[in-house]
Amino acid sequence: MSVRTLTNLNLFVVSGGPGAGKTTTLDELAKAGFQFVPEVARLIMQEQISQEQISRREERFLGLTGRPITELMLQRSIESFKKYYGATKPSFTDRAIPDTLGYARLIGLPDTSRIESVVIGRLNYQS
Repeated sequence: MSVRTLTNLNLFVVSGGPGAGKTTTLDELAKAGFQFVPEVARLIMQEQISQEQISRREERFLGLTGRPITELMLQRSIESFKKYYGATKPSFTDRAIPDTLGYARLIGLPDTSRIESVVIGRLNYQS
């Protein structure tokens, strides 16, 4: 089996903790004409809330945890990367695949090898 590394020097990740100003910065970049990709986890939460699959309490406490949500975040992050991989001018993404690995480690998932295999050496962003 061969593994192909995908790199796009026009795709930049804006990463940081909650409330650090990522979305505000990306909104300003969008106003300046740059393309940006919304945060996958935020989109998933909005979908879940709109489908009334989680309660307001779970929304407040980010109750979407564990392997199922992490797998969904990883899947969507990969789809997002592939969708914007061909960007021919600078484009910005609100968090990315490495953030999924950070989340998995934060909540203590015992096996993060699948996420690590995607993060390490397969899909690369401009740093």
